[in-house]
Amino acid sequence: MYFRQALGSRITDVDGNEFIDFLMGFGALLLGHANPAVNEAVHEQIEKGSMYGLNSELEFKVAEKVVDASPCGEQAIFLVTGSEANSAAVRLARAYTGKDTIGRFDVGYNGWHDAFLVTPNRPGFLGIPRTLLKTTVMLPWNDVDGTTRLIRSSRQKLAAVICESYPYVSPDKEFLPTLREITERLGILLIFDEVKTGFRLAFGGTQEFLGITADIATYSKAFANGFPISAVAASAEIMRPVAEFEVPYWGTFNAYPVSLAAALATLRELDRNKDTVYPNLHRLGRALKKSFLEALSENGYKCLALGADPMPWVVFSHLKQISTSKQERTLYRGKDAELRWRLSMDLVKRGILSVPDHPWFVSSSHSEKDIHTAVNMLRDSIRT
Repeated sequence: MYFRQALGSRITDVDGNEFIDFLMGFGALLLGHANPAVNEAVHEQIEKGSMYGLNSELEFKVAEKVVDASPCGEQAIFLVTGSEANSAAVRLARAYTGKDTIGRFDVGYNGWHDAFLVTPNRPGFLGIPRTLLKTTVMLPWNDVDGTTRLIRSSRQKLAAVICESYPYVSPDKEFLPTLREITERLGILLIFDEVKTGFRLAFGGTQEFLGITADIATYSKAFANGFPISAVAASAEIMRPVAEFEVPYWGTFNAYPVSLAAALATLRELDRNKDTVYPNLHRLGRALKKSFLEALSENGYKCLALGADPMPWVVFSHLKQISTSKQERTLYRGKDAELRWRLSMDLVKRGILSVPDHPWFVSSSHSEKDIHTAVNMLRDSIRT
């Protein structure tokens, strides 16, 4: 499919077909397509110059907003993509601790850089040096005992543990608090990958939403409502190697002024309206989950609702829960996966845009009418 234009919660393809968009740039469009405040800020910045190649005052203004929102942040640096932010966060953790090994989980996605894709399970991905396994500890998501045991046995070499802070395989109630406690006690940095959750679950992301403060947090996606930018936030002490030019992260398009203008406008909009935006995101997401589950269950389908409310995903599953990587793998094979693909493709034909293997995203531009329309289209699809 190829698209021509989008506005609010709607997107139009090159043939003129309009869809209610629940993909929302894979979560990047928290304020909806072509938000007026963001567009105005971008246009103003382009008139002032789109690229300086040197520092701009926007860096300070956006850093102040990020630090204000991020519970772990005293300073922030800017890059372009979430993958780059996570790579920089890992490099920063290694520089600060003097250790090389990183712990990461068998659930979630931290980007396309080599260190996040190497896997002990063959064949894995092509082009990824398996030598990186020497500096990687794979941890079992939602397994408190297993994760604790591996962290303790690797504590002498672990610089940090990185995790997608609220993947669609949601953390069990005690898992992240225990992870925070054990890493803090052993002097291992905890990196929250908030590329999806930052400024979405709450203005302060997962850290605010769950009341757990990491050592380093990374942001992208909703950060600038669709413009390419990412950030790493941490304390001044942890950021010291960056300030002293000991950690390279430089790039021509880091702190790109146009994206900074979009980020500042986005964060101002979210901060100004956070008392209404976030309750509404959660309410609409819950309504979508509940209605989809009811419609499917009434018609004899076994299904589950995954993920946080602002990024819900209802899937066919014969299991009672999905909380581990082993259970997660069942989503991508067999009749359950086939049903999900068929339903997703049929909903697209009916004007509801999503992709089969990814959560949906609710934005501030979605309305109750959008949710009702999606549910009605689902019911129509089931009947036919």
